[in-house]
Order: sequence, then C-alpha cells, then structure tokens
Amino acid sequence: MKKINSKKKQLLILSAQTLFCRHGIKRVTVEEICAQAGVSKMTFYKYYTDKMAIARAVLELIFNQSIQKFYELTAEPVPFQHKLEKLLVMITSQIHTVGSSFLEDLMATSCPLHDYFSALQKKTREMTIDFFRAAQEAGGISGEVKMPFLLFMLDRMSELVNHPEFIAMMPDMAERASALATQLFHGFSKTR
Repeated sequence: MKKINSKKKQLLILSAQTLFCRHGIKRVTVEEICAQAGVSKMTFYKYYTDKMAIARAVLELIFNQSIQKFYELTAEPVPFQHKLEKLLVMITSQIHTVGSSFLEDLMATSCPLHDYFSALQKKTREMTIDFFRAAQEAGGISGEVKMPFLLFMLDRMSELVNHPEFIAMMPDMAERASALATQLFHGFSKTR
C-alpha cells in the first residue's frame, strides 16, 4: 500500500474520505474538505488539481486497503467456510463504510470516475473468482458449481445480510454472515 508522505496531504485524504462516504462526491466542495482538514485551498491545490483528483485518491486508498484485507483473509489457515464468513462480513462492512451516496455517485455513468471505479470492480471480481477457483481445486467447493452462479449467489448474500427482516431476526452482522455462509457452504460443498 502506498504511504501518504505529507501530514497535510494525509489530512486532506482522510477528510475527503469522511465527507465523500457520508455525502457522496457531488454534494461535497473543496472548501468543505479544506475546512475539515484544517488546511487552506492553496494547500489543497498543491496536491490535487480538483475534487475529482482527490476523490480518485480516496477511491485508491479504500481499494488498496480492501485488497490488503482480502489477501490477509484468504491467506489465513482456516477452513473455506470461515473464510467465506469473513469475506461476507468484510464486503458488508466496506459497503457500509463507503456509504450509499459515494457508491451511487461512482456508479453514475456521468461521474468522471465511473470508468475507473468499474475497472476496480472488475479487478475485485477477478480476485474473487481466483479465490473460489482455488477453493474448488482444494475441494472446498464442488466442481459442478459454475463460477457465474457462485458469484451471483455471493452478490445476493451481500444483499440478504442487510435485509431488514433478517436484521430483526439476527441483529449481529457476524452472526448473519455466518448463517448465510453456512448455507452457501453446505449447498456448494463437495461432501453433502
């Protein structure tokens, strides 16, 4: 992960991340980022050409942190089911951390960062496919299960873990993730 070398630059990134995750890109101004960071606009423009440049830097930071967590999680010497549970918790908590406004702005085709965000999503999907393929090769997932279906189910699980009725039944997110991962694991496991 690339280290941010200047304290003021780091303050700008963290302030922008907080504001973008709370309000999205469109509703945040350079002035608000500077005010929260406690730096001048001149300092802002020393590091970034505009709001989209810092939004891209925030997106890179979030993505790099997520990749690092993903690799740490997949390298743990625990059974596939536990990795799947942790993966689901990680995905869900990151979605909550990033916030719906920021995600909506990034997914809008009119957003200048849309293509970059789509490329990052593609990389994430490829990593997930590699993770599931390795699990299939290790015998954790039946070879009969097709990858597109597995990815579809993982996406639905991410939606289900935040469903209001499910939250009412199981308020603890880790418990919900575990229950869903258990169902998915038993459905896709080689030994049934």
